[in-house]
Formats: sequence, C-alpha cells, structure tokens
Amino acid sequence: QFQTENLNPQQRRNYLQGSSRWIWYDNFLQKATLKLQHTADDFSTSEQLVTLNAQMRLEIFDAYLTFSPHVQLVRSQFAKDYFSGEAVETQQRLLSSGVQWVNLKNRFKYKIGLQGYYWGDAANTSEQQWYVYPDLTLLYQPKKSKIQPYLYLSGGLDTNSYTTFSNQNPFVAPTLALRPTDRAWDAKLGFDTVFNTGVTFGFESFYTQKRWAPLFQKLAFNPATPSTAYGFVNSYGVLYDHQQKFGAQVKANLELQEDNQLSIVLGYAAYQQEKEEAAWNLPGLTAKINGEFKFFNRLGFSFDLDYWGNRTVAERPVFLNQSPESNSPVAVKLKGVTQLQLEARYTLNDQWNMYLQSQLLAGDSAQVWNTYPTYTNLLLVGMRYKFDILF
Repeated sequence: QFQTENLNPQQRRNYLQGSSRWIWYDNFLQKATLKLQHTADDFSTSEQLVTLNAQMRLEIFDAYLTFSPHVQLVRSQFAKDYFSGEAVETQQRLLSSGVQWVNLKNRFKYKIGLQGYYWGDAANTSEQQWYVYPDLTLLYQPKKSKIQPYLYLSGGLDTNSYTTFSNQNPFVAPTLALRPTDRAWDAKLGFDTVFNTGVTFGFESFYTQKRWAPLFQKLAFNPATPSTAYGFVNSYGVLYDHQQKFGAQVKANLELQEDNQLSIVLGYAAYQQEKEEAAWNLPGLTAKINGEFKFFNRLGFSFDLDYWGNRTVAERPVFLNQSPESNSPVAVKLKGVTQLQLEARYTLNDQWNMYLQSQLLAGDSAQVWNTYPTYTNLLLVGMRYKFDILF
C-alpha cells in the first residue's frame, strides 16, 4: 500500500507527425511520400520514425513495369528494461523494393512481380537479414457475368515500433523488444459481384503465415523493480510467435444515391500458434457496419458499428514474492463487445455546421483490453468551421 500511494501511474504519450506527398504526371517517377514521426511519454521513452516511399512506372505497349522502393528507419529508446532495469535501444533499418509487370487493360488483368527486403538492427549487427516474396494479382472480368473472381498472393516484412503498438493497445508498457514481422505467405481467393442497381457483394477466403507475429500479454509482477508504476500486472508486453491465420470474409455495399450508402463486412478467422497456448486478444468473429445518409442537402447522419467476438486473454496471478519466470499466464475468455458511434450533422452554410456525436459500448464485459473497462457512453456536441485558404 505504501508503494502504490507514492507512485504516479499516469501515462501521457505525445505523438508528432509530419508528412509530404508529391505527384508527377507523365513522368517515370509517379509519386513519392515522406513521413516523419516522433513519440515520447512520461517514462523517458523516445522514438523516431522516418519513412520514404516512391512509385515509378514505365509503360511498355499495353502493359507497364512498376518499381516501388521503400525506406524506413526506426530508432527506439526505452529508459529501462522491464526485468533487468537496463536501458534499451533499438535502431531498425528497412530497405525494400518491388518490381511488377502489370496489365489492367484487358478482361484478364494481372500483376506479376517480386518484393525484396533488407532489415537490420544497427544496435545489434548480427541481426541483418534478406527476404524475398512473391507479388501476384490475378483478376478476371467476364463479358456477360457480373461475377469477378480474383487471386492475391504476396508477402512482406513489417517493422514494429512502440508507436504502432501503443496505438493498438494504449496499456502497453514503455519497454518492448522490437523486431519485424515476416509475412511469409499472404493469400486471398474470392470474387466480387457488381450490379447496375448500386449493390455489390463479395466473398473472400484468406490464409496468412507469419513468423514473429506480435501478441499482447499481461506482464508478470517483478519484485526486483517495485518502484515502476506499470510493473504491478497492470500493463501489457509484446511477445512473438509463428502464426497461421485462415478464415473467410463476406462484404456487401449498397449505394442508394449520392452521399447515401451502407456497407457491411463480416469475417471469421482461426489461428494456430507454434508456441503460445492461444492467439492472445485476437477475436475469431468480427463485424463492421457503416452507414452514411444525407437529407435535404443540410442534414446528415452516419454510424459505425464494430464488433469484436470472444477472445482468449492471459490472466496473471499476483504473488509478491514469486519470480516472473515462474509466473505462468492463465487463459480466460473475454466476451464479445460492440461499439456503436453515431453522428448527426446540420449544415448552416458553406463554413459552419453543427454536430452531435455519441459512442455506445455494449457487451457483458465492456472491455476491449482485459481489466480495463471502457466508457460505455460518450456524448459530444459542437460546431465546425471550414477555412477556405487560397495560395
């Protein structure tokens, strides 16, 4: 009790991002994007991300050859490791480039290519590896049929960072082991249907094989660092496992008229882990429904409904004198949760509009992350002003 009263558990994260995009017409270099990000928090964490993407295209007869170079630098500094208490620094460097042969002018459309990656950690020179993945897209549009089958086959290397993890899970501890995720296989097979009535329908089956797939799991209590505010089984760590994910997804979209549409996406996924008992915090069943409606050119209404199905999460028993190595997680079920966001807007004129927003959370647990109940009701009322700035 004495320790907890003298700890400040508040965690404030500051995110700063700047980006610039360039587009060229009738040029070999078509577009480029530069993004700079900085993240810091109350526990002396500092992270910088630099990302540069470019797309080049060379037209040859009825097809064209594309190149897509990509550079990303991630420098992460944590004040101390969760268990050892020593400072941790990671400097990730990711270089990649893809080459594709693309033809989109005929009924049979295709993209055939390869993606090459190099990843290294400047703080650990032994961690330097090369990767190569296929990049295949096949799409067929029959002349009479409304059904358009397609096949995607690809892979890739995704850098992981404190910035991306904290955006996914706000209760992640500010001390993480960072390494990239290797998407060895990422395949999708399905079809889309297009009707003249504005209705589209699609079905898709997918299979993904990942090495070092990140999973969030509660960190065990560490009696060696009792002065750490996030060290009382109240924060999440990230662990990596080899994972296979397979399932299916159904999509439907209805466009009634301009500015009025309704879309529905239902998905189910199953997971197989190599080491871990379960795919921690990952739901099997998911649903997403979006609607956008406009009445009398002034009144607008929109809603977003998201559903996460039952998840298996890891509970950590708390024994103050137990070592973290002997504190094994206990698997428990977290029930599904539904989040509904509503917004009504009324346009006064070209610059001003009023809005009313509401967020509702439904479910037996009302928790996206275990032991952290979410607000079940939020209400916002306000006005927006649009600036017209001419250069």
